[in-house]
Amino acid sequence: MMNNKGQSLVLFILIIPILIGVMAFVIDCGRVIEVKSRQENICYLSLEYGLDYGEKSILEDILRLNLEDTKYQVNQDRENVYVVLEDEVDGVFSRMFGFLKFRVKSKYQGSLVDNKKVIKKVL
Repeated sequence: MMNNKGQSLVLFILIIPILIGVMAFVIDCGRVIEVKSRQENICYLSLEYGLDYGEKSILEDILRLNLEDTKYQVNQDRENVYVVLEDEVDGVFSRMFGFLKFRVKSKYQGSLVDNKKVIKKVL
């Protein structure tokens, strides 16, 4: 008869890196979704408030106060106001290996149509 006592240990050692990689991927995806959701909420709320007052400086002040490391850009023409937020998200892989950062970008357009605020996401 053969001695099979070491097989489960070898399989366990081979499976552990795969499980850790899957877990790190799930954590990174969750972090990106959380940052994207926060960006979209800030874009929407700042545009809603900024359209009430119609000044670009007020909108930039709102974004500056609510965002720490996120790059933002506010453009305004006669009818529309555009807000673009861009952020880099560190993930588990970037902390372990130092090379992978996720870029998250949100762009919204706001305008007043018949004295009603219209805010939509621009792709």
